[in-house]
Amino acid sequence: MEFIYRRVSTISQNTDRQLPDQVADREFEDKLSGKDLNRPQLNAMLQTLRAGDVIHVHELSRLGRSMKDLLKIVGTVVNTG
Repeated sequence: MEFIYRRVSTISQNTDRQLPDQVADREFEDKLSGKDLNRPQLNAMLQTLRAGDVIHVHELSRLGRSMKDLLKIVGTVVNTG
């Protein structure tokens, strides 16, 4: 399956410019700060992943704000299966 993950920092912001023409099986969107990994839709997506799945994200900063968080997410993805 292919997934899209979109994130903006506040409810007043929108995700319209993040992968507007990308097609995927499922889409996940958070309107929360990326300061930590406690994001409901990010966690739902990570729990849904299976080996061979693909995640599309507009830019890495939408996935995680720090290298530590990005490495943790990548580790979760790589160890899926």
